[in-house]
Order: sequence, then structure tokens, then C-alpha cells
Amino acid sequence: MEKVLSVYFANDRTYISGIMPTETGIELVYINSTEHSIDLEEEIDLNNPEGNMSLLGSQELEILLDDLPFQPSQLTVTLPIDSVLISQFPGDDSLSEKKLKELVNLEIRQQYPKFDTSDFMANIIPLAAKKNKKKMMMGIIIPKKSYGNCKKILKPLDMPISRIELGQLTTHSCFLYNYPDYIQRNVMLIGIEKKFVDISILKKGKPLYYNTAKYTQLNEVGEIMMIEFDKIQTEYVDRIDAAFFYGPYLTKDFLDLMQPNVLAFVAETGRMNAFRMMMSNLDQRDKEYASRVSHIFPPCVGGAIPTYYKKLAII
Repeated sequence: MEKVLSVYFANDRTYISGIMPTETGIELVYINSTEHSIDLEEEIDLNNPEGNMSLLGSQELEILLDDLPFQPSQLTVTLPIDSVLISQFPGDDSLSEKKLKELVNLEIRQQYPKFDTSDFMANIIPLAAKKNKKKMMMGIIIPKKSYGNCKKILKPLDMPISRIELGQLTTHSCFLYNYPDYIQRNVMLIGIEKKFVDISILKKGKPLYYNTAKYTQLNEVGEIMMIEFDKIQTEYVDRIDAAFFYGPYLTKDFLDLMQPNVLAFVAETGRMNAFRMMMSNLDQRDKEYASRVSHIFPPCVGGAIPTYYKKLAII
């Protein structure tokens, strides 16, 4: 059966997972990660280590890919937020491709005035309507240099990249598969990174809201969440039914600190489990590893799951 290999170039390290769709659901067939990260904006030359800060991460990933216990038939890539530009603008999927390209190119010229618009590619995601019925679009603008570096790093696989996504959105796919009992509810997903927190809202399974906020101390995240809740409930939805945390910097102490703040606004909170509804024949060691990192892998695992949301590619 078809097996999908997902590679997530996160900020702290590179995560990889393999899944296999079956008649009864999705089976997790592989999970691993490097010790070092890879900066996709660097000039990556695997044959020239001098000055290449991502060399260790690249070498570690190459070793893992050479030793895969399965033969993938499809390859997907997931990117971290700081490898892309996020743009939100009024509109819906009735806009023509020409108009969408104009909007994306305008955003590129404003954010990257020294670059040519042809140096970028973009995915456009229609968002659910706000409380005032206004519809928005979210543009995921990807530098072609980063995409080229992905292909260079993954060249040993000798496979085309079938899909390239943003981690915050692949997390949505992971959540919707693993938490089908929440599809008809308004859910907040909160990603905890080293220097920023990602906040997104799913409204009955459809992406509604996305924002990233920086912090310097973990105790600042509580205030960030209060500001976010106020904005979301004023402009987007009257209530949020549940909130789930994920990310590499989500610790037990942080979860214990944050849950009381979040419970002031929602009835239920928890740590997101990327493997909640997945089958697995992993050995005991890998099962224990998966249990420890289940809150870190949503972007990676979600990259292998077909997207639930509509996507318009603008190349």
C-alpha cells in the first residue's frame, strides 16, 4: 500500500514520519528526528562544510533517509513559520487566479522590495467568515530558494516533492484526523515555540483565524492569550469550545502554568496528541518515543495527511 514520508524542517531540528493509509484508518509506520536543525535560507552545499551552519542537521537527515525501514511512494515537506511570509487579505475563492496573483505580488513587493516576485511561490487558503460575515484569504508565500534547498537536501530520495505546506496548517490536518469528535466545534490550537506562540482557530473544521505573537519570558504568554481571546471573541466567534497545546517548547510546567489562564475562556484544554487515532506496529522503543513527543509531531504527521481545507496554488 502507498506509504507517505513527511519531512518537517522545524526550528529546533528536522522531524520525519511515515504513514500508511489503510481500509480502517492511518497506520504510523515510522518516526524519527535529527539532533540539529537545518536553516533553509542558508546556502546549503553538502559537499562544502566550511561555513555551513546546517551541515550537521543535513548529514543527520541524510543518514536517517538512507536507513528508512520502508519504501515511500510519496514525499511531502512542511515548513516552519519563519521560512515563509503570511499575508491575510479580504476575498474568497471566487477571486480569479489573475486577481489572486496581483494580491500576492503586491504583498511580496511591500515585504520584500529588493526581490523579484518570480522568486516566490504561494498557496492561498480561503478562511471561514468572521462574525461580521467578512471573508478573508490567507497567503502562504514561500521563497523559491527555500524550496530549492528542500529539493537539494532530499535529493538522495530521488523522489519529487508532492506537497509543500506550512506547519501551522498541517497541524490542522493532524488535529482533524485525530480528533473527529471535535470537528463540529470551535477549537483553538496553540503552538509553543522558543520565541513565539502560534494561535489558530478551527471553526467546525475550517480554518478561521491565525496569528503569531512573540514573547521573551514564558509568563508573558498568559497575557498574550488574554489579548488573543478578546480579539477572537469580538471579531471571529462568540465562544471557543476547546484549546489544545502543542510544540517543541511545551513542557509540563508550562502546561500547568497556562491551563488555568486558558480555562477562564474555554471549557476544556489539553496537550495535543498527534497519534491519538493512529494504528501502529512500531517496536516498543519507538512507541515510547512516540508517546513522549506526541505533542511535537502534529505539524510533521499532518504533512502526510491529505489537507482538509481548500487550497489554491499560485506559482
